[in-house]
Amino acid sequence: MYTPLELDIAYKYPFSEEAKRVVGEASSPAIDYKYVELGKDRVAQDISGKATYFDIEMDSIKLNYVVSYAYARLVASAAGPFVIEPFAEGEAERSAQALKKDSTENLKMVANALGIRYSIFGSDVKVPFEEYVAKAPEADSFRLVNADLKGGQVSIGVNAFIEIVKSSAKKKIMAGLPIPRQEIPKEIIKAAAEIKLPASMSGIRLPEKGQKTFRWIERLLQTPIPDVRHRTVNLILAPYLVNVRNMSPEDAFKVINDYIERCKKVNPDTKIGEQYIRYQCNYAKKRGMRPLALQKAKELLGGLVELE
Repeated sequence: MYTPLELDIAYKYPFSEEAKRVVGEASSPAIDYKYVELGKDRVAQDISGKATYFDIEMDSIKLNYVVSYAYARLVASAAGPFVIEPFAEGEAERSAQALKKDSTENLKMVANALGIRYSIFGSDVKVPFEEYVAKAPEADSFRLVNADLKGGQVSIGVNAFIEIVKSSAKKKIMAGLPIPRQEIPKEIIKAAAEIKLPASMSGIRLPEKGQKTFRWIERLLQTPIPDVRHRTVNLILAPYLVNVRNMSPEDAFKVINDYIERCKKVNPDTKIGEQYIRYQCNYAKKRGMRPLALQKAKELLGGLVELE
């Protein structure tokens, strides 16, 4: 049985091993509608950019929140690939807020769990140069030209270090997402459809008129394939994301890159790289390309995925 301390860690850091243990002991195989609603509300808050950490004393409330994270992952997956990153960003931001209030020992624990190499000396943190380059956020304040580099170590403040932890936590949260649609209960899919996207994402959701027409591409994005991935990217995914879902080439690149990484787990033999994906997204935007029709896609994919 988990301890109150483990529950507290799980509440603050839902990507932790403690959280997995708590969820495993507290949840049941049957769908609980209370957690469906909590998970839906959690995703909505995350993608709105208003994720906030609150100090809570009652263990029962903490437990509800921990279990709701497992449901939120399902909801985010059902909502579509474009929701995954803002969901993970919101969850990581909430944990970063918790870290700023937490003890140095817990900061060390979380950093160690995320595989970050560092040394803490009071209010100063030293991160090996190669670790800093690999894990620092892509923000101007973390550019190397602004870094305090000595002896192969980058010296930063604790709050800056928490931002590095946050960046690694986001990647940890995104791991394994989206969950394949066939593994998501219908109750979760229905709840995900009820989420209202914030204004900043209003151009991403399909127009109601086109939802049914392109549903097969959403299904494809949920299903990694072992072959014909080059043509899938340039004939289907890039045109769809850029010109149907109205995503920027950069956002479309992120979705497709994540998809290809999941495809590699099915068959790692591919020459598709980030440069190819970026080119196809920009090319589709420039040319105004539309994705293949369903019948042509069936011929291309040749039974690799069930599109209907």
